[in-house]
Amino acid sequence: MKVTKTSIYTNRTNTMEINITEEQYQQWKNGEDIDEHLTYEEREFLKTGATPDELDEYDDGGAGTESSDPSPYDWEW
Repeated sequence: MKVTKTSIYTNRTNTMEINITEEQYQQWKNGEDIDEHLTYEEREFLKTGATPDELDEYDDGGAGTESSDPSPYDWEW
C-alpha cells in the first residue's frame, strides 16, 4: 500500500509503496510489531517519514557525532 508521511528531517510530505496491508498499517499505528518482513528503508519511512535519499543525507546513525553535553557519567571527581 502507499503510505504518506511527513519527513522529520525535511518536513516534506513523502509517499512510499510499502509491502503491508491497511490492517497491518493500523496495527503498527496501534503499537503492534508488524515490521519483521519490511526492509530497513520501509521501517525507517514508517517511523520517520524519511525517504532512503533523506536517510543517506541526514541520518548517520550517530556515527561521527559527539555531544557537547556531558553525560551524567562524565563527572570529574
